[in-house]
Amino acid sequence: MKKLISLLLVLTLGFSSVFTGVVSSAETTSSATGQFRSAGVNFVKKIGAGWNLGNTFENYQNGKGPLEQEIGSCNKAPVTQDLINKVADTGFNAIRIPISWGPQTTSNNGVYTVNKIFINRIKEIVKWCYERRMYVIINMHHDDGHWLNISAAETRWQEIKSQYKQTWEQIAEEFKGYDEHLILEAANEITATTYYCGCGSSLSSKCWWGHSQKLFDRQNELYQIFYDTVRKSGGNNDKRYLMFPTYGAQWYENQVSKLWLPEKDNHTIVDIHWYNSTDQANTSKRQSFANMWVKYTRSKNVGVVIGECGFNESVDAGTKIAWANSFVKDLRQNYEIPVFLWDDGGNMRMLERDYANNSFYWTSRSSALVQTVVKVSPYSSSVESFKGDVDQNGIFELLDIIYFMKYLQNTPDKIEKMPDDADMNKDGQFDMKDYLLMRKLRAGIID
Repeated sequence: MKKLISLLLVLTLGFSSVFTGVVSSAETTSSATGQFRSAGVNFVKKIGAGWNLGNTFENYQNGKGPLEQEIGSCNKAPVTQDLINKVADTGFNAIRIPISWGPQTTSNNGVYTVNKIFINRIKEIVKWCYERRMYVIINMHHDDGHWLNISAAETRWQEIKSQYKQTWEQIAEEFKGYDEHLILEAANEITATTYYCGCGSSLSSKCWWGHSQKLFDRQNELYQIFYDTVRKSGGNNDKRYLMFPTYGAQWYENQVSKLWLPEKDNHTIVDIHWYNSTDQANTSKRQSFANMWVKYTRSKNVGVVIGECGFNESVDAGTKIAWANSFVKDLRQNYEIPVFLWDDGGNMRMLERDYANNSFYWTSRSSALVQTVVKVSPYSSSVESFKGDVDQNGIFELLDIIYFMKYLQNTPDKIEKMPDDADMNKDGQFDMKDYLLMRKLRAGIID
C-alpha cells in the first residue's frame, strides 16, 4: 500500500510540474475542477449580500501613482486585510471592487500598458477576499466618464476601442487562473458625457436620457470586444462569469432591451444600479424587475445583480431597515437577484474606516441596515462547500492533492491536520478513497 501511495505521489508531483509558475496557493485553480458549470441564474444564487469597496481604486487621479489613487478621496489610507475581514465577518459573501484603470495606464505609439504595481495591489485585495471565500467583482469603473467616451468622434473612437481591448487583455491575463469566485465586469455606468464624482460632490450633468441608437451600438461594440478578449485569453477565462451593465446601469425597458449579450453563453450576468431606494418606487420597481426576470432569468438563464444601491448616510435607520425588508427581500426571494450596497466612505458611507486605530465599524445609521440586508439575503449552501480544499485558502487546486498525498505518507510539509473539506466522501476518514475523489474532481469527472 505504501508503494502505491508513493507511486501516486510521484505521478501527482510529476503532473504538478506542468503548472510551475501558474499554480498559486492564493489565487488559482485548474480549468477542469468541475466548477463554472452552473448557468448564470444559478450562479448568482450563491451570492448573498454584497458590498462595494467604494471611493478607493476608482478614484480618478490623473498623473498620480497607485497609492495616491487608492487614498485620493474620502478614504485616506490603504485598504487593509482587517477591513476585508470585517466585511466578511458581518456576513457579506461578495465584494465588488470598482477600479479606474486609466490613471495607471501609459501610452506609447498606440500601445497601452497598465502599471503592474497597481495590478498587483488589486490582486492582493482579491487574495484577501478569496481567503474569506468571498465572491469578487472587478470592473472598469470611472474610465467610462473619462477616456472611455462612447460619444467621441470617430477617429478618437478607434483609439478608445484599442485602449479598451488592450486593457482587458492585460487584466484577463493576470486573472485567468482564478476560479469562479472572480467575476469580470465590462464597465460601470456607460453614458455619453464626461464627469467627475469626488468625495462629497454630486454628479454633474450626464447623458442619462439623451441617448441614441448610435450610443447603444457603441456600448455593445465595447461589450463584444470585452467578451471576445476575455474568452480568448485562456485559463479559466473561457468560462468565467462575465457581467454586463446596461446603458447607465439603468433598469428601464429601453436600456434593458438594447443590451447586447453573447449568444449560447449562459455564464453571463446583467448588472443594473438602483438608487430609487424608498417604497414610493415600489410599483415601477416590481414591474421593472419582473420584466428583467422574464427577459433574462427565465428565458436565457442569465443572472441579474444590483451592483449598486443604497442611501445617503443621513437617512434615518428606520427607513433603511424598512427598505431592506421590502426591496432587498423581494429581490432575493422573488427574482433571485442579490444586491451590493454602495459604500463610498463619504456621503453614502456605512463602514467607518478608522485605519489609524485599526478599527472598522458600521455607522449608527447603517448597522441595522447591514444586519437586515445580510439576514434577508440567503444564498445557496453550495457556496460553503469547498470540497478538497486541504489548505483552506478558499479554492480547490493541485496543491491540495499534493498536500493530501504527503499527509497520507506521514510526511506533511504544511498540513498536519486535515480539515473537514478533505473528507470527500464524508465517512469520517482521510484515506485513498478521498484522494481518488480529489483526482476525479480535478479532472472534472465529478462535481
